[in-house]
Amino acid sequence: MTLYSKDEPFIIGIDFDGTVTTMPAGGNDFPKPQKGFVDFYNHIHEHNYQDPENPIYLVIHTARNLDNADNWNYVKDYLCRYQLNEVFLPKRDGISIKNNLNKKITFPVRYTINSKIPCSCYIDDLNIGTPRIDEFNLDWPRIEEMVFSQINLIKEKWEKAQS
Repeated sequence: MTLYSKDEPFIIGIDFDGTVTTMPAGGNDFPKPQKGFVDFYNHIHEHNYQDPENPIYLVIHTARNLDNADNWNYVKDYLCRYQLNEVFLPKRDGISIKNNLNKKITFPVRYTINSKIPCSCYIDDLNIGTPRIDEFNLDWPRIEEMVFSQINLIKEKWEKAQS
C-alpha cells in the first residue's frame, strides 16, 4: 500500500554497504550487520506476520552492480550468512525480486536501472537526513519510527478514502 495505490506493495530500498553492513566503503569479507539493523529487520518480519494483507518488502538498493554475478552472489551469501533471508534482491531479468527463502515477486513491467527498483522509501547511509548515532552507525530505532509513521499515514489516507 502506497500513497498512490492501495494495491501497490510498500517496498523499502535498503543500501547495502555502510547501511546493512558496518563497512561504508564495502568489501568482500562479511562484516557484521549494523547494530540495530537486525532488530529493524525482525520488526518488519513481525509486522508482515501480523498484517499479511499489507506486507513490507525490504529490497537491496545498492551502487554495487548487481547485474554482475559475483556482486549478486556476494550480497545473497551475506544475507544468508546472517539469516536475513527475507531481504529481497532484484533479479537480473528486471521484472522480479527474490529472497533466500525462494519467494519471488514479479512486476508487470520492467522496472530496474542497474538493478535498482523504484521503492516507497529508501534507507541509505549517504542520504541527507538519515538519523545517525555516530559517523558510521545509523539510528535504526529512529529509522523504524519514521518508516512506520509513514506507513500509518498511508493507512489513514486509505481508511478515510473508503469511508
